[in-house]
Amino acid sequence: MSLQPDLYRNRVSRNITLIVFAAVLFIHTTHAMTCTADERDSYNVVVMDSLSLPLSCACVPGVGQRRYEPLCEFVSARVGQDVNLIYEESLQLAQRRGLATIDVVIGKRSLVLADAEATGRNLNAVCELTDRNGKTTLGGVLLVSKTSGIKSLAELQGQSIAIGSEEHFECHAAVRSLLNDRGVKAELLPKDSIEEAVYAFDDGHAKAVAVSDYLPPLLEGCGKLAKGSTRVIARTAESPAVQVFLSDSLSRSERDRLMAAFLACSTDPQIINALESKNGFQPIASIEGWTDWRGPRRDGKYSGLPRVFDDSPEVLWRATVTGPAMAGLSATPDRVFVADKTSDFKQDIFRAFDAENGKPIWQVTIDAPHKMDYTNAPRATPVVAGERVLLQSAFGQLICVDAADGSQIWSKHLVDDFGGELPTWGYCVPPLVVDQRVIVSPGGP
Repeated sequence: MSLQPDLYRNRVSRNITLIVFAAVLFIHTTHAMTCTADERDSYNVVVMDSLSLPLSCACVPGVGQRRYEPLCEFVSARVGQDVNLIYEESLQLAQRRGLATIDVVIGKRSLVLADAEATGRNLNAVCELTDRNGKTTLGGVLLVSKTSGIKSLAELQGQSIAIGSEEHFECHAAVRSLLNDRGVKAELLPKDSIEEAVYAFDDGHAKAVAVSDYLPPLLEGCGKLAKGSTRVIARTAESPAVQVFLSDSLSRSERDRLMAAFLACSTDPQIINALESKNGFQPIASIEGWTDWRGPRRDGKYSGLPRVFDDSPEVLWRATVTGPAMAGLSATPDRVFVADKTSDFKQDIFRAFDAENGKPIWQVTIDAPHKMDYTNAPRATPVVAGERVLLQSAFGQLICVDAADGSQIWSKHLVDDFGGELPTWGYCVPPLVVDQRVIVSPGGP
């Protein structure tokens, strides 16, 4: 829903800052600022976030006034190329206004994906924006007039409910699921937008209206609903909110650099404040997979975990490994990475399986015949960084491989290259990836 639609463009000038850290490795073989022949001179970033200032209204302090200019300046400095910022309600409108190339899109997931399909664009989500409470999801709420006397969802049985269009998941599909789960049969009145649904409700054509959970104070603040006139009687399940999408027309190195830049902005208080955010952008656990030790944020949390498991869950596939399980596995939507050991304990084997059917895709072996307490199998979880995977043996061998085929990109040794001292039970700490750099813990004498 746009409370104040407008087209807003801003070119962010190049501003390159290079910070060098000791004992830190580049994850890429080329300098992060280098522009190769297949990369463009500038990037077009389309912001469809309805809580951005040009697409919302400043009627409620601290809500709906997100400014993306500082973010784009930061990204421009990080990647070393100009960034063109365009605020627009939809990709279709941006296309009709003559914007041929769209490299980055920032907006509500369900809306962006619907627009991408309508315009024939292939976009991939890489990270998501936290709100002021640290959440990356939003839900829908059902509003009724206080004068209606309705105080529960069950009382909407046989009544009419105005809902938004299909691309607004929390105000359309999520409402249908809620009613179905609660056994409430109501007359749904789909509208072309959340705004039209609100008008239908306010005009008395529906007993209830479904809106995004952040909208009630904004609707009252801008006068679309009378202050204090409605009550919330139900909430839908939550779904992904604002995410960053990259075009698949970008090269792999471009995608890696852009994603790293968006994730790095979480350290800048000015950007966090401008985005009305708590933690900036974070990796997408539910989409990008379980890519690190204890998950992409190393916090052991996964929002898609069911509350209760079936007594006899369906087994989708099984795969055979040969060594003891000393390390955690990591996974993306299409790959599962496992640190394994040969049955004679002389070599480490790092395996990649097809996430769909469990078939082996590639394997990497490292000679590691020395003895160690509690076996000499790898301890460190494979770490997925974009389209690369970091593999570490218990004896300190660290290699970076291509996630697609396992081909080696670079390698280091924590003892030989950094003067580390092999721990009694081997190297257990997985490498940490921060802003395209790999941080390791070689230890010392």
